[in-house]
Amino acid sequence: MMEPDNPLLAISRQCELLDFPRSTYYFHPNRASEEELELMLSIDKYHLEHAEYGSRRILSPPAEVYFQEG
Repeated sequence: MMEPDNPLLAISRQCELLDFPRSTYYFHPNRASEEELELMLSIDKYHLEHAEYGSRRILSPPAEVYFQEG
């Protein structure tokens, strides 16, 4: 377990001992926006309706499939 306030071991040394990349320790993922979440949900729904389609066909349906009003 990482201890950022440990006075005896720097973060870089703790990462080294745990064989853990230091960049991974400092990485903080960005949250998806509401618009991105809505788009992902619509793609998931489309995939459930057309399970036989592969990824290339899922990504190239007509635009009106994803942007229906209502």
